[in-house]
Amino acid sequence: MPMSKYAIERETEECIKTYKIKLCWKCGFFSIYPKIHDDFTDSILYNKGMILDLIEEKLLKPIL
Repeated sequence: MPMSKYAIERETEECIKTYKIKLCWKCGFFSIYPKIHDDFTDSILYNKGMILDLIEEKLLKPIL
C-alpha cells in the first residue's frame, strides 16, 4: 500500500509538540502519533479532510 508519512509541529501553552501522521492514499487509512486527545488530534479525527488541507497549505512536512 502506498503509505505517506508527514510531521507537523504545533505550539501549545506548555511546549512545542511534534505530531506524526501516516496516511494510506489507496484506502484512506491514517494514524496520528502521539495517540493523545487534544484539540488538534480531535479536530483531525472529526474532519479527515483537514489532512489534505494541511498538505496543500504545506504545513504537513513529508518524512522521507
